[in-house]
Amino acid sequence: MSVTMLKKSSTKDIILKTAEKFFAKDGYMAVSINKIAKTVNVAKSSIYHFFENKQDLYFQVLTRSFEEIDAILQKEVGREEEVNKKIYNIIVAYLDFGIKNKNLFCSIIQKASNSEKEVVKFIAKLRKKLISHFEKVIQVGVNKNILHITDSKLSAYLLVGTMDSFLMDNVLAREKGWSSQQVAEQIVQSLFGLRGKQTSV
Repeated sequence: MSVTMLKKSSTKDIILKTAEKFFAKDGYMAVSINKIAKTVNVAKSSIYHFFENKQDLYFQVLTRSFEEIDAILQKEVGREEEVNKKIYNIIVAYLDFGIKNKNLFCSIIQKASNSEKEVVKFIAKLRKKLISHFEKVIQVGVNKNILHITDSKLSAYLLVGTMDSFLMDNVLAREKGWSSQQVAEQIVQSLFGLRGKQTSV
């Protein structure tokens, strides 16, 4: 890779990281290209060299984050372990990622409804892919007659909704509460009637 290409790659990465901070803090609608350009100390035209518009920039910020959590969840789904532990571990992984990236994560959950239609559709598409990982794990439990659930997809949506609510409250409260492990154990017990990490089914 040439020096010029390295510089372009570095500049784009800096723009993405800066934009992510602003989107996480202020939400999609409140962020402007001018503000990002000023912070990064580049001309506005330099941002448009890498991104078509603010929406494209936001989509790329979201895609980077979702690709990261998607890879984490795929890894957990692929582990050879008992269903209860697999559900527990994938919940912990999701919560840990959400807490680590809590501002951006909750910005998506809280402010997506007030954003442009295309942004809402894009977020829904990404979230659907993440929810499918939970659906697969739940379905394995159903197939093995461990989980007595009639609709794996609905259960996956309810599970993710529960976790998102916890993450939102955790961020708004701005205080240390229950750990991801404690929450995961309680969710596994409450929603599925199983034990998580502590005992096997």
